[in-house]
Amino acid sequence: MRIELMEQIEHVPMLPETVQKVEAVFNDSNATVADMANAIKNDPIITAYILKTANSPIYGRVGCFKDVCRNNRVIFNCICHIGNRSVRIIKYRFYFLNGFR
Repeated sequence: MRIELMEQIEHVPMLPETVQKVEAVFNDSNATVADMANAIKNDPIITAYILKTANSPIYGRVGCFKDVCRNNRVIFNCICHIGNRSVRIIKYRFYFLNGFR
């Protein structure tokens, strides 16, 4: 049984690069919000989920964060507003629900 489990481990897909970067930033006690923004800036899907979350009624800022293309600080401000922990949860939720695509 144990050998079979070990063989299956080889077939577990790797987490995407964005997930690994966000996790590294989250675990770095010296990391800043700018570091987190840099970790996710090249992943448009995660960026969209963060914008959607920051604009949700739960955070009390409906429609405040928009125009990502025009304003480079929007994602930075969203992360400041929702926090690194929320970014981490969003990232894992998306990739686990979508099968690491």
